[in-house]
Amino acid sequence: MNDTSLCVMFRRIFWVPISLLVGLNEYSDLQEVGEKIVDKCKGLPLAIKSMGDLLRGKHNKEEWENSLNNDTWGLYERRNINVLPALWLSYYYLPSQLKQCFAYCSLFPKDYMFTQKEIIFLWMAEGLLHSKKEKGIEEVGEEYFQELISKSFFQPSSENKSTFLMHELIHELAMFVSGEFCSVLNENKLSHKVRHLSYMRDCGGIFYSKEFEEELSQAKCLRTFLLKLQWIELDQVWLSIIEQLHEAFPRLRVLSIANHYMNKLPDSIGSLKYLRYLELECCEMKKIPDTICNLYNLETLILSECGQVTRLPTNIGNLFKLQHLHIPPYLEEMPLQISKMKNLQTLNRFVVGENEFVITLLEGLQDLRGTLRLFGLENVDSVEDVLEAKLKNKKFLSQLHLFWAKTHKPHDSEREKEILSALEPHASLKAFTIRGYRG
Repeated sequence: MNDTSLCVMFRRIFWVPISLLVGLNEYSDLQEVGEKIVDKCKGLPLAIKSMGDLLRGKHNKEEWENSLNNDTWGLYERRNINVLPALWLSYYYLPSQLKQCFAYCSLFPKDYMFTQKEIIFLWMAEGLLHSKKEKGIEEVGEEYFQELISKSFFQPSSENKSTFLMHELIHELAMFVSGEFCSVLNENKLSHKVRHLSYMRDCGGIFYSKEFEEELSQAKCLRTFLLKLQWIELDQVWLSIIEQLHEAFPRLRVLSIANHYMNKLPDSIGSLKYLRYLELECCEMKKIPDTICNLYNLETLILSECGQVTRLPTNIGNLFKLQHLHIPPYLEEMPLQISKMKNLQTLNRFVVGENEFVITLLEGLQDLRGTLRLFGLENVDSVEDVLEAKLKNKKFLSQLHLFWAKTHKPHDSEREKEILSALEPHASLKAFTIRGYRG
């Protein structure tokens, strides 16, 4: 890329908006400073874009000159680190709360694709988000996420529009600023200071070793543990580590375990009293231990990859702080205590089983938002039960999808019409789907 095309790119990023805001005379002064900044970016498009994102909206020449003359440009020579000065400057000017959220993302391996929801739930669990008077915590997280996108710290994946990743150079920056507190397990030594740890074998992790076990035992202050094991690694040593998590890492707040051959979670999981986020991707697991109902601080529970789990623990209502619940795909019926979870905001699906009055349990879930899918509606015969669910009062829902499955029950078209009418949602709904309805 030649100098001319670089200048064109630079102008596209912020010259035109600046010229419209401040007029042509001041624009020419800024252009002179801007061209010097382009030269310092050494022809790297990401560096130029980052500087453009940083200076967009600033039309004071002094601010531009401060960026040009910042000591950070000598970072390479002084400290011999592999971080672009332009990217470091973009990070340096971030608000402190955004710095923390960005540094936390060094927990993921290079080229790891993540969703906005995934990151926000993790930020929430680690206490990195703070609610405002007019906004909830999740809304604040969405605001932070979008700001990091706008400043090129995150970028959309080319494979899937709903996923994001960090450029390799941005990932290097995240690793640098997080220091010893975040770590992706690789061939490097594990610091005893580590707070957030990921081991993802199929994303470039390492095989288990005796040295790793010894290093892991020293990480007494671990708060995040993302564990993604290949099936060949699920040996007695790993099972022992998982069994002893409550003793080894008593302050753990985030735990994610993924292994397709793990068929049982130890009861000791219920002793992680500070746990706020639990995700299980274990398709061979048939039962969730009842002891998870002792995790009174749990805010997020994700079980959507546990394909053989058909029942949730009876006392799940003890999780009164739970805000986000993703249930297994083949759950036969919602537990009766679901109505006690008054703080629930996310529920990926609700299943009405043979006990048709289960639909009335929806009445207590007034804070549900986003998307709700209702399955098993062929089991509902009582219009009164449907009315008691009060779908019309759930004003925070943006999407509602209703599903009837094939059944051998006698067909009463008039009754089914009444049931459908009783399922009327709030008027502000943005998407509404009906499938399998026989009326």
